[in-house]
Amino acid sequence: LGADAIQGMLDFIPPFIIDGCGVAANILPAMGFAMLGRLVLTKQLVPFYFLGFLLCSYANVPVLGVALIAIIIGIDKFDLLGLGGMRTMTSSPENKITRSDLVKSAVNTGALGMEFSWTYYKQMNIAFCLMVANMLKKIYAGRPDDYAEALHRHCAFFNITVQFAPFVGGIAMAMEEKVARGEIEPESVNDVKAALMGPLSGIGDSIFLSTLRVVAAAVGISLCQAGNPFGPIAFLLIYNVPGFALRIWGAVKGYELGVGFLDEAQRTGLMQKIMTCVGIVGVMVVGAMCKDMFWASIPVAIGSGEDAQTLQDILDGIMPGMLGMIAFWLYYWLLSKKINPMVLIVATMAVGIVGAFFGVLA
Repeated sequence: LGADAIQGMLDFIPPFIIDGCGVAANILPAMGFAMLGRLVLTKQLVPFYFLGFLLCSYANVPVLGVALIAIIIGIDKFDLLGLGGMRTMTSSPENKITRSDLVKSAVNTGALGMEFSWTYYKQMNIAFCLMVANMLKKIYAGRPDDYAEALHRHCAFFNITVQFAPFVGGIAMAMEEKVARGEIEPESVNDVKAALMGPLSGIGDSIFLSTLRVVAAAVGISLCQAGNPFGPIAFLLIYNVPGFALRIWGAVKGYELGVGFLDEAQRTGLMQKIMTCVGIVGVMVVGAMCKDMFWASIPVAIGSGEDAQTLQDILDGIMPGMLGMIAFWLYYWLLSKKINPMVLIVATMAVGIVGAFFGVLA
């Protein structure tokens, strides 16, 4: 069709529809947070959600800072400082996954394509399943029904900073070996995956997206402005070399932790403490993200002249980020009523378009 035809089609669309789609895109992160909350949030952890939100809202603590505070709280609450001496992977004929398998999984199509099939419904689930498929086939060799069940298990909701996905995959595969031997329940694999998503995403996004990417871009742009053709290459190297190193190290280390650490934790009764600690970190990070990563606003003006304020200013004066928190709990409630996420996405698009048309949402 060409650029002119595409531009003509875009010009034909009323501006309020395009603006409304943008508004919906600003709202929908709250649904993603709510889907994650449905996996990790319990009545006991609700106060920690609000703690994470309030730290980000009133104290302006960034998401990474909230994650680190949550880790400290979890360690102190459950006295986890003595975990460093717990063993990691030892060679065993029962372990079917090799280091080579893990390294390959960290750089295969699934691991590198976490964003290729991303949807608001289950986000990175297809890519994660593709990342671990070959290892699952090896674990369940000669057991096609169990292999199919494992593939279905790993098509559950998944979302994380992409560089940390192989780490979670390594832990999951160590646990799948135990599932194959009948040592743990299959449901525990997705429980651990869900508990790790929030904390690792909060830390990973802050490191790679908010820090390393900005530094890499600054270096690359400065070189380009100086006429140095190495600028784009410098950007790619600064951003990707640490990312690929973390992918490979994470896959291997995750498997080691899964085989040794989780086994020891289960034997000593420490598993529940660890899961609760990770849950605290997860829900605090979700609370912080509801404030920091929700971008819709209500620009309705109230009053006139110099005293005029928007409704958004009034809400922020009461509690900064209140709209994001309201959207989170609304989506959380709707999801608890078993409403299909695709229905919620379409409804959000409609709300965004109507809101943009009447000028009540931006």
